[in-house]
Amino acid sequence: MIKSERAEFVLARLQALYPNPPVPLDHSNAFTLLVAVLLSAQCTDERVNMVTPELFAKADNARDMAKVRVPTILRIIRSCGLSPRKSKAISELSKILVDEHDGEVPADMEALERLPGVGHKTGQRCDGSSIWCSCLSRGHSHPSLGSTVGPDPRQKRQANRSRLKTNFSRTHLE
Repeated sequence: MIKSERAEFVLARLQALYPNPPVPLDHSNAFTLLVAVLLSAQCTDERVNMVTPELFAKADNARDMAKVRVPTILRIIRSCGLSPRKSKAISELSKILVDEHDGEVPADMEALERLPGVGHKTGQRCDGSSIWCSCLSRGHSHPSLGSTVGPDPRQKRQANRSRLKTNFSRTHLE
């Protein structure tokens, strides 16, 4: 089996195992998902879900968020860590979305990665073609298979290997 065939097999298997998984980050649209994913860097999903209700009550779309002052965003998200940088990024990306994308979250990776605070990993979780998120306009997404309890990266790697071994036998991948 060549790499592309293996990738197709894995993708089909993941879609069969996780046809409609819940999203661990509370969101109501593509913009709120993007902001929640941005906030989740160096922060737990639980913490993000604690701060986003207040933030999204003020602004749940790019047009409204672009009007919220950075100090206000900072005050709300302070407990998420890296809050000075994240608050500035949320404000700037909101303004860019309004100016360059008519207030909508772009569906392609290249455009997502050009937004402040959105790196490759965030883009992958929010990109409509990604395995981690289905089309944002439909509001569905796939949780990371890497989400585990515990801050230790070794724990995550070991848990991921264990889950993958359970779901994918070696004979299917050869």
